[in-house]
Amino acid sequence: MPFPLSITQKFYIPEDFVKTHEIDLYSAVSLVFGELERNHATDLIRKGTDLRFRSEKSLFAIPFDSNIKFQNDEFGIFLTVESQTLPFIRIILAVIVFSALLSLYSVISFIIFAPIFIFLFYTVNVIVIQNNNEKFFAHLFGVANFDFDSSEATERRQKEWLKDVNRCPACGTFVSTIDYYCPECGLKVKQNISSMPLNITKYQNRIVKYIYTKK
Repeated sequence: MPFPLSITQKFYIPEDFVKTHEIDLYSAVSLVFGELERNHATDLIRKGTDLRFRSEKSLFAIPFDSNIKFQNDEFGIFLTVESQTLPFIRIILAVIVFSALLSLYSVISFIIFAPIFIFLFYTVNVIVIQNNNEKFFAHLFGVANFDFDSSEATERRQKEWLKDVNRCPACGTFVSTIDYYCPECGLKVKQNISSMPLNITKYQNRIVKYIYTKK
């Protein structure tokens, strides 16, 4: 199974931090840009609300590229960090090829070594990158233990979903008045489908989603 060429993390900026520092989307970009400069990120480029840079915060200080995209939604300011893993995959391929050449008379050793090395090297680098990103933003936003994909934001979302009859209260997916289960997460959204009245004129302003499936 091929490894993903990038890993993505979504971080909501804490609401208290936004209010205390009175920051908006563009000042959040400037804040992160300055912190990256102080942390010696190289090839740092700002383009609108996007940042691109190169970091060596990985196992054995292998350089990799990252993109940060800043966005707003009804729950606040969040940023999406996409870290490229292609450099690690290239090293894995080089090590495997080199090991294969040296294992002409020890096929069993190569068969044992290769999958273990691939899994450990890739997985450890992913964990190191994710942990470093979390520590970076925790320090920047002045929090000790913060659920970045945020439990606070998720709770606020779910409260909004409960008020909206056209959304699934569990995942927020739009559901129609004829949906018995949420098409995304499978949650039962109707208590009794047979109780739906035949007169549908009062549903004219509701959202109806049609799903086409191949026979």
